[in-house]
Amino acid sequence: MVPNTTTLAYLAGFFDGEGCITIGKFTNKRTGNLEYGLTVETTQCNPEPLWTMKMLFGGYVGIKQSTNTGYKRLYRHQAGRRKARYFLESLLPYLIVKREEALVALEFCDLYDQKRKFLTDEILEKREIYRNRLSLLKKKEF
Repeated sequence: MVPNTTTLAYLAGFFDGEGCITIGKFTNKRTGNLEYGLTVETTQCNPEPLWTMKMLFGGYVGIKQSTNTGYKRLYRHQAGRRKARYFLESLLPYLIVKREEALVALEFCDLYDQKRKFLTDEILEKREIYRNRLSLLKKKEF
């Protein structure tokens, strides 16, 4: 299904308010190597917009359990790597709040998509720089 501009604009506004862009750092359990990965996540009490995101961009929708009693059940749409890139590229023209974060994440994707058999210290350092840039944008005061 190809989304129309109204749907993309709605989802961008929804993501601006309820979403998160993360460049995570972790150790690959199989290889023991340090790795970085891009994730987009949106959390909401009503799963309908999240199912639309999954249908259009892939990823998964699951339940995010709350540790507080009396709170509504939360649903979460999450997508990583190529699906996260497609998600951000599709919504970018309509993003306002998360536009700068999305641009940094897409630059990270350009670096990430370069096919490398071995990750050099230089590449890992560049990935860490993008992770830090994204983190700083999240701390920006208005």
